[in-house]
Amino acid sequence: MFFSRNFIKNIKAKSDYSTSHKKKRVTQKRATLLKKIKEH
Repeated sequence: MFFSRNFIKNIKAKSDYSTSHKKKRVTQKRATLLKKIKEH
């Protein structure tokens, strides 16, 4: 029981980290796109 709870916690933390990382990437891409548009 204790092990499975820790296991689930770890999986949740990993998924949260990956989603936040993806969001950061998306915002960075959006920023670069806006910069390109402004330059043109």
